[in-house]
Amino acid sequence: MRKQKLFGAKWFPMILVLVLVSVLAAGTGYGQTIHDQGRLKTLTKDHPRFFAAAQAHMRHAHRLLDTFGVVGVGIGADHEGEPVIKVFTSQSGIPGIPKFLEGIAVSTKVTGRFYALQSTTERWPRPVPIGVSTGHPDITAGTIGARVKDLANVYALSNNHVYAAVNTARIGDSVLQPGAYDGGKDPDDKIGTLYRYRPIVMCDWFWLWYTCPTTNTIDAAIALSSRDLLGNSTPDSSYTPSAETQEPYVGQEVKKFGRTTGLTTGTVDTINLTVDVCYDDTCSDIARFGDQISITSGGFSAGGDSGSLIVTQEGNHPVGLLFAGSDTNTLANRISTVLTTLGVIIDSEPDAALESISVGPAQASIEVGLTQQFTATGHYDVGPDRDITSTVAWVSSNTSAATINEAGLATGIVIGYTEITATVDGLESNAAQLTVSASTFDSISVTPDNATIEQGETLQFKAEGKYISGVTVDITSTVTWSTSDSSVVTIDPTTGMATGVSIGTVSVTAQLAEGKSGSTSLTVEKAGLHLKFGKTWATSEGLTNVTLDYDYGDQMVVICTVNYSRSSIPMPVVPHVLNASGKSFDIILVRAVGWDFEVCEAEVHWVVVKQGKYTAAEHGIKMEAGKFESTRTDRTRSWVAERIYPAQTYTKPVVLGQVMSLNSWDPEWEFDLWSVFWARGSSSTNPPGSANIWIGKHCGEDPRVRATETLGYVIIETGSGSIGDLTYKAGVTGDIIRGVGDTPPYKVSLSGISSPSGAVAILSSAAMDGGDGGWPILYGTNPITSSGLNLAIDEDWAMRYERTHTTEQAGYLVLE
Repeated sequence: MRKQKLFGAKWFPMILVLVLVSVLAAGTGYGQTIHDQGRLKTLTKDHPRFFAAAQAHMRHAHRLLDTFGVVGVGIGADHEGEPVIKVFTSQSGIPGIPKFLEGIAVSTKVTGRFYALQSTTERWPRPVPIGVSTGHPDITAGTIGARVKDLANVYALSNNHVYAAVNTARIGDSVLQPGAYDGGKDPDDKIGTLYRYRPIVMCDWFWLWYTCPTTNTIDAAIALSSRDLLGNSTPDSSYTPSAETQEPYVGQEVKKFGRTTGLTTGTVDTINLTVDVCYDDTCSDIARFGDQISITSGGFSAGGDSGSLIVTQEGNHPVGLLFAGSDTNTLANRISTVLTTLGVIIDSEPDAALESISVGPAQASIEVGLTQQFTATGHYDVGPDRDITSTVAWVSSNTSAATINEAGLATGIVIGYTEITATVDGLESNAAQLTVSASTFDSISVTPDNATIEQGETLQFKAEGKYISGVTVDITSTVTWSTSDSSVVTIDPTTGMATGVSIGTVSVTAQLAEGKSGSTSLTVEKAGLHLKFGKTWATSEGLTNVTLDYDYGDQMVVICTVNYSRSSIPMPVVPHVLNASGKSFDIILVRAVGWDFEVCEAEVHWVVVKQGKYTAAEHGIKMEAGKFESTRTDRTRSWVAERIYPAQTYTKPVVLGQVMSLNSWDPEWEFDLWSVFWARGSSSTNPPGSANIWIGKHCGEDPRVRATETLGYVIIETGSGSIGDLTYKAGVTGDIIRGVGDTPPYKVSLSGISSPSGAVAILSSAAMDGGDGGWPILYGTNPITSSGLNLAIDEDWAMRYERTHTTEQAGYLVLE
């Protein structure tokens, strides 16, 4: 139920660096040498002017930072190399900034806010260069900073938020090149595994204020790799970082190679910075960093350059590890602190050059359907031979006879002959010979045997060949699949995936090219609604399991509505559905508040239906049910949703839905974040119509970021009727339902409800008139009566505690 926020490869989703930026008077930077445009002036701690600047900074920095619009205070140098107090501002024209402090000149610069950064984005041949796209599979993309080493291994160096997903990754997790944002896949693009990182300690919140008792020094991590997978030069071979690091100083000329901006140059303008950093979009997770470096100009870095190694322009001596920036300045950790903390040094040894490749075995023979593993050995100009089986490109000269996968595993297809070769960077191996002979299968069996599916359902068949010796082999992808009547069942001839088309029974056959075959039968039945409904008590403290008497597989759609019937609901709650598959699902009540609070319990009405399209003629109701992954979250001042196109035409559609997952988490307060389904038509204030159906999830006034969630939905034609022995009523209420904080309940008249106590009612928002969002609920001890429904609208407590609401309309489905 928890998912780490992913940091995107563009500027706007990056980690926000907050207001506080200052230089510590006791830091080593006060003993540094200040350079400026070729002029050198040594300013030690004892130098009268430098000491005066340090003292003025100490006495006035916090007062200046309290000024609105001031985002940083530090010590730099003017054009003559003299020390100055540097004041960074978010915008121009900030009043109250003096021109001098105790006789020391004040230099003002508009930097804007700072952001942590997340193009060399393609997949590079192995060994990959430094300065290119990389990342943990659960984040977007950053940059490989350097190849580093200890006495035993070599590692890729980058940021914690690039390789360890801000403390949430596990040691041993994959690290990719390129990063996931740039198309990297696990395990195909894996270049190493997370080996070590320094956790980032977050600040403590007290209501609207926070304190930072711990000051971090690095945002860094290393991934265990190898010289076969990782090089140590930039993509254009413009430089290899030196093993000898250099401490930063003001005026130092530096450069870096990063994923997004490539090779850029800049100048160190401030050292020993203390920076508060936001690790989510809403700044609920903040960490403080000290002893940092600032580099200009603004084009030095951009989003995606996080993790880049900053080196001197002359000599390529490492200076810092890039992790943040703005339009004018880039921020970095001291590289000496990074290396000492992680226990590694820069690896500047030259890479060995691959001279030749040999493939073995040189000759092999297999039967049709069997496999042969080939290996590739690389021979280098220096050092020992290496196994490069997983890094070469494998080729079969005759894929009709045998194929070979990326791991060097060849599979016999038909009787014949082929040559197997391996290539990398244009260098080709010797040709190994592979002969494919006839199989000696005694029999072929097909499973499952005599199966039954419904129209529209799929079923994966498996073929197994049994040799005379008794050994069995999976030959599902080797045989050719067919059915006796494709109008009843279609089947993919290569994979064995069958689809029910119409009612009937067919034979399913798996046949080898040599003539050996096996068969079974498959029956297709009419697709059913498999509609179930009921009520259950749910709680905010854990999952409540609901079991069913039908196996829905992964086709289950569940929709719930909470009934506010007792005092055990002291605050707004939203039901979430989890683990909906097979014969059961779970319900949990999620509190729609700004922080965790009291335990809540409530009765929840639920309906389950199988995913698919249904008609009045065949099923007694015109309806469809589906699911999709919703990446968008609507909220105050933004009501858009996502448009869907139904499988059939509706005159007056009733749209109901449910958030069928719980992926969003507040790490500060450590509880799940709610979201709720809503639907609209041509605009946010109109209900769904025949030509416009938009559905989505929203979080009302809550500003916290929501992850992708699974939405289940049902679309029904307005009306009433029978589904077997069930009766139903579906429609959209008038625009009459107001808030829990008004005078509920609000009555919706419905005639013909014969057994209210046994009935179930499901509701969903049909449009959104209230700008702060809300959701319809059943209200009262007896919300369903013989004459209709008792309803209300509730809304969240994330920002405000009032629950009054303008009039809304809701889609409803009543079953009995």
